[in-house]
Amino acid sequence: MTFTFPDDEKLIQQEFAKNVPFALSVAESAAHPDRPSSAVGSQAADFTPAAFTTSYARGGDQEVSVVVRKAVRDKELKYRVNGGRTHGEALRPWKGGERFGGEDNLHFDEYRAGIGHGEPGDEVEVWFTGRTGGGKKVSSERFTYTVAERPRADVLVVAEEGAKAAQARKYVDALGANGRKAAVWDVAERGAPDALGVLSHFDTVVHHTGAGTPGVATQLQLRAFLNEGGRLIEAGEQAGGSVDLGGALSDDFSQYYLGAYTRTSTSEATAFTGSGGLEGFSGALGDAPGNPLDKAGTYGVTSDELPVATHPRFASAGAGRFPGTASPYGPYAGAYMAAAVHTDDGYKRLTRTIDLTGTDAADEPALRAQLLWDTEPGYDHVVVEAHTAGADDWTTLPEAGGATRTTVPTECGGGFYVGEHPWLKHYLTPAEGGCAATGTTGAWHSLTGSSDGWRQVDFDLSAYAGKTVEVSIAYVTDPGSGGHGVLVDDASLVVGSTATGTEGFEASLGAWRASGPPAGSPAVLKDWTRTGELFRTYSAVTTEDTVVLGFGLEHLTSAADRAALMRKALDALDA
Repeated sequence: MTFTFPDDEKLIQQEFAKNVPFALSVAESAAHPDRPSSAVGSQAADFTPAAFTTSYARGGDQEVSVVVRKAVRDKELKYRVNGGRTHGEALRPWKGGERFGGEDNLHFDEYRAGIGHGEPGDEVEVWFTGRTGGGKKVSSERFTYTVAERPRADVLVVAEEGAKAAQARKYVDALGANGRKAAVWDVAERGAPDALGVLSHFDTVVHHTGAGTPGVATQLQLRAFLNEGGRLIEAGEQAGGSVDLGGALSDDFSQYYLGAYTRTSTSEATAFTGSGGLEGFSGALGDAPGNPLDKAGTYGVTSDELPVATHPRFASAGAGRFPGTASPYGPYAGAYMAAAVHTDDGYKRLTRTIDLTGTDAADEPALRAQLLWDTEPGYDHVVVEAHTAGADDWTTLPEAGGATRTTVPTECGGGFYVGEHPWLKHYLTPAEGGCAATGTTGAWHSLTGSSDGWRQVDFDLSAYAGKTVEVSIAYVTDPGSGGHGVLVDDASLVVGSTATGTEGFEASLGAWRASGPPAGSPAVLKDWTRTGELFRTYSAVTTEDTVVLGFGLEHLTSAADRAALMRKALDALDA
């Protein structure tokens, strides 16, 4: 993402000084780019093997890989089986896969070679050798793998349930009903399966994640498997979403390999009806033992955001829905809603004035609405602003059910968020090293990330009883990327537990208006507007090489349906 650096000479000088050693390292490396200089003492090795510990070759060849400095001559694979004599094979440059590898390798390259006829129980020691330009012998670190016992199988079921696999048998049985023999790899017991050592020995992999989110280690291996022509069926309530990279979330694999551009949860899925590549399937859904179906996934399709005509590599299509569930990006009720879609540097307000002059605090007046938000977590925020009409007592309101947080925006101390939107100083106080969640007139309460569908929200207005109050639902974005935005429907004033003046935006914005940004913020693009469904979502998505399901096969209530859906998924992949 981009941001505006603080206009502070001391900070600028510190940042400049911190980057000088790196800049000098880059300049020095220009004279010998295959042996780059490093201000922190790092060295580029002659060989970097792709080590693994388990091979599923089972009588077949096992390919091994290493990144080598291209200037090294006479590059060879060396290996020994069960401590026997040393064998040698010439290394060949890897041609690359469907998405990455094989290009722009000017000074280092990836090389491959095969080790033949591995039998179960064999222990194979692997290393790589060569000579420098001056003729000096060089060698890599060694690694050892074991050729594992496994059943003869053409499909691998990768079970990643967060604990010892409990649902894998249902996948094996569904494959068996379609004439496919399966082996099972349990991530909880064995770690992520290596793309070369394990996955490469199968044409098709079925990865199921139970109630948990996919792990990044497994996902990286699956990505490498797909890159080299593999086919993948991905199933689970939280499949097709983001993975945790250690504090940062990434949905790149879901978007560009699975075709699932966005993911939203629903707790109302009771059946699945296929379409597109899964056309003709229909089956009932329910809770599985230890895994209730309470977060079933629905997806925006990548090709709806990146059209096939301009992005053919990411071609994808919706492949089914949960009948009877509302579209997460359509109106909560009726045919229309109010929406503010994401644009960078936006401060978008949906505003109305509420007359509470005849209302007492004991009446507990509140703003109630159905709200859906999908924002960049930590960086983009939804706030409900309020102030007495004609007064400068601005603040943001906490949500009565605890949906809002007082956590300040990510990197708030950097100044770029408040710098783009100085009005936020009413609620935030930037300072060196951080921010305070209070400002010149009020306090900070915000919604960020994803609501996972429509949620009822309530904001207490009793502090304004006897007065006229102006409230705004504001969507405030930073200069970088973001989610889909904010949707509002059925907005009401609640007095004495009775909702009045409910606005469903069916004919107009009613008492609400798009009031524009506050002073100091950039002009708004794509402000609040009345709209119907923004885009369609699906509970399954297919690409040429993948099928992703927003539920597990274990959630299908009959074995016959599990077998039938597996058949459709295999057929969709020509597997």
